[in-house]
Amino acid sequence: MGHILIKLVIVLMLALVPLHVYSQHVIVHLDNEITSLSKNTLKAIFSMRLRSWPDGTPITVFVQSSDSVIHRKFCVSKLGVLPYQIQRTWDVLVFSGMGQSPIELKNEMEMKQKISQIKGAIGYVSEIGEAENVRPISMH
Repeated sequence: MGHILIKLVIVLMLALVPLHVYSQHVIVHLDNEITSLSKNTLKAIFSMRLRSWPDGTPITVFVQSSDSVIHRKFCVSKLGVLPYQIQRTWDVLVFSGMGQSPIELKNEMEMKQKISQIKGAIGYVSEIGEAENVRPISMH
């Protein structure tokens, strides 16, 4: 019953978000050769299960604050999970000593800046704008 109520609250909150926040772009460093990802691969990356790109470059995962609207929308629309579910996955990895959680950033400007500095970086933004050294990738 509690999970259903949480899901309902999240759906209602997302329904009240301005439309421009609904668009989301997964972005990577400009030099990353990946042009598209499947939903399953994206979920494996953000669940911290997939740790390197096909060329062997380590993946550095950046996420926005867990209380941000863009983070909640990204989890639901791109990963197919609720934010607390992905957080639970990260917590298990950290507390078991089997892995680490993604690097949490404060805003989209910081997201673009960090991804532009690390070749293996991946993250998400609502608008790409005038970002240097980052590019969007498509989903298939």
